[in-house]
Amino acid sequence: MIWRRNIKCSTCNTSHTLRISLGNQSLQEHSFFCAQCKQRIKIALHLDFEKIEGELKYIENCEESNVEGSIVNLDPLYVFSEEEVNQDSVFTGMKQSYDIISKRLREIPHKDKDLHKLLLTEVPELLTNRFGVVETWNKVKKAWGLSIEGQNGLAQEIIDDLVPDKNVEINDLVFRFFTKLMGRNKISLFMNAGQKIAETARGNRSEFLKLRMYYRNNLMKEYLHDYLEIFSEFFLGYPEFGQTMVYVSNDMKYPEGHVASSTGFEEVKMFYGNAYEVLTSHLLIFACLNNISLGRPFDTFEDMTLDKYRKTHKAHRARPFDNCAEYKAIVSSLDSILRNASHHRSMRLTGSKRHVEYRSGGTGAWHRISYGEYLYKCNSVAISLMALLALELLFTSD
Repeated sequence: MIWRRNIKCSTCNTSHTLRISLGNQSLQEHSFFCAQCKQRIKIALHLDFEKIEGELKYIENCEESNVEGSIVNLDPLYVFSEEEVNQDSVFTGMKQSYDIISKRLREIPHKDKDLHKLLLTEVPELLTNRFGVVETWNKVKKAWGLSIEGQNGLAQEIIDDLVPDKNVEINDLVFRFFTKLMGRNKISLFMNAGQKIAETARGNRSEFLKLRMYYRNNLMKEYLHDYLEIFSEFFLGYPEFGQTMVYVSNDMKYPEGHVASSTGFEEVKMFYGNAYEVLTSHLLIFACLNNISLGRPFDTFEDMTLDKYRKTHKAHRARPFDNCAEYKAIVSSLDSILRNASHHRSMRLTGSKRHVEYRSGGTGAWHRISYGEYLYKCNSVAISLMALLALELLFTSD
């Protein structure tokens, strides 16, 4: 369903005709730039799914208009080709949904194909498994934060409200939430690494238990705070990230020549660098597990101590397990140049304001990607963090 509304820029009075595709969150926020004066405009669409109605809010530099103007297509779930962004009668979501379903059909062995089952069960998961995810996250976050601070009774009340009639604890809730959000095609990041961890535990149980005790006593509370903070940042930016999550979770490449329709760069420009920091900090778990699998004590590396490892450059934290494909897959999406650009304020919107230029430092070479590709990279590192969190929860459980 598409909402068509006319608004005008409060700076130059230029009219715009918005074609807003309805997504799967009760609050849709969209930012774009005026076709005339290039100042940012921001609107929000509040949806009531039960009544199938909504209300448009004029957040920044805009107001209602009764005049048709430049077409602006806005979609919270998909990106557009550069030609389609300002074209009328465009339905990009229909075509790209078909592409996702077709990809899944190609993955299913011919003898197992059941189109009726696919339509009833898998299609909703492929396309809408993030329905209401921000609202759910806000509840999960509150319960998680209370639990970390030792307020287990208050946390359990929220958990019981979310998952009634089930004996679910906070770690179970967090685990289920994030593994579902990862999607069918990305859960393999967790599964493959989890199998490797299980093999390591069976091979040297005593050293594995020493590592787990070290983690519980020295790292767990700090690490859980890290996850809570970085995922809070992620979901604050979800109106932007949601535009490319469907491609990442279905293990699809970013559509070449496509751009994101909403460009709220200011809200999300620090996320990639912050997520990179958390992910690389937490690789200590993999590095120590790899030590055990190679027959060494968990805190003994080939050429350094654990203390020295913790002081190494973040970009080098994956080197000790460079030959372990199961762990390496989780860091395959990392881009140190983009991380450095984020932390050194060397990123900017450019051209049509739908592209990002970045460089690692003051004298580094400039790189250019579409803003949609930047969001894709953010979602990739976020899903890697989800897999790592799920593994840590599994690792620390009895």
